[in-house]
Amino acid sequence: MFILYFIITCIITVYLTTEFLLIYLMLRKVPIRILINGTRGKTTTVKILHQVLNQSGRMTFSKTTGDLPELHYPDGSRKQLFRFGPANIKENIFQLLNWVRYKPEIFVMESMALHPEMQHTLSHKIFRPTHLGITNIKKDHMEIMGTDDSAIFNCVARSFTPGSRKYLPQELKDNVTENILRKPKFIYYSEESFPRRYPLIPQTIIEANWGLIKNLGKDLELDLSTLTEVFEKEWEELNRHIKFDLPAHNLEFFNLFSMNDLETTVQFIEHVKNYSSRRREIVLINTRADRPLRGLTFADYFKTLPWISEFWLAGKGKYLLKRQLNRDRPEITANLFSDATALVNRINRGFHKPTRIYGLANHQGMDILLDNLRELS
Repeated sequence: MFILYFIITCIITVYLTTEFLLIYLMLRKVPIRILINGTRGKTTTVKILHQVLNQSGRMTFSKTTGDLPELHYPDGSRKQLFRFGPANIKENIFQLLNWVRYKPEIFVMESMALHPEMQHTLSHKIFRPTHLGITNIKKDHMEIMGTDDSAIFNCVARSFTPGSRKYLPQELKDNVTENILRKPKFIYYSEESFPRRYPLIPQTIIEANWGLIKNLGKDLELDLSTLTEVFEKEWEELNRHIKFDLPAHNLEFFNLFSMNDLETTVQFIEHVKNYSSRRREIVLINTRADRPLRGLTFADYFKTLPWISEFWLAGKGKYLLKRQLNRDRPEITANLFSDATALVNRINRGFHKPTRIYGLANHQGMDILLDNLRELS
């Protein structure tokens, strides 16, 4: 039995050592590695950098893990990454090994890590970024990352590597403790004025992202006019996909499913409420069973708002929210929907009065609904 244990231990040791050496040799061949971390806006930031870098003639491969995990190639094409199980940070090893064969100059990656240990492993053991951009810190994934801004920041800070240039929002400067400061090269950026306005996106969100992009672009010696052009187009594309007008159904639908934290969601709702006449307003909360704190946080806030006419609840955590809303706001109907198909069937029947629906909290499972809205609009 001892011999068997010894053989298994040797095999595991050889495997891990080989994997470590492969990663080390691989990363030596790619001089610039950019990791984008934070709560909101990571996917958009990676897409903008990917486009500008390749347009500048610098061969870049990128990976995003937002609503859909996608691989981005130097020729502008993209491919959805199909998984045969839950997301796993080890998938990045095989993807990077595949891409290094093309001898790129730059990798750009959206951090997919949530647990503090995974933050550390992805950044320190696998990707080892030369540049690390933090978009923002918001209260989300609280079951894993913590329930307050300080805990969430400390979780994200596990991705800070000693040799990387780290770009942080100015408001996070006070969160950087003496222990974190031992890893130097901090660049603090502020919101930067951007000339373009988008009707459905708060300007503060645009300017915060522009501050990060502009600072990264400066250090990477990117052309400012190209950076501005790509930035403008990417946010215009996002603006186009927020609102669906269905006049035949008496409906405006706002797709805010990807704004998973309450703070960003409230910013968007307060902003878009200024762009339409008064209507009957429905809040659709798409819940996740593994994120009960997110659903409860949304319910706690929206139950206090007098303008809400009705709640629609979907997803695997809907029963918990219904109990809470029935207890705290019994005068408002909270309708349960089994899935996106049930939502489609209800919307297709239309509404007698002008109605607005806000889709919130979680994108998972809503593709059928969004496809249907695109067809109707």
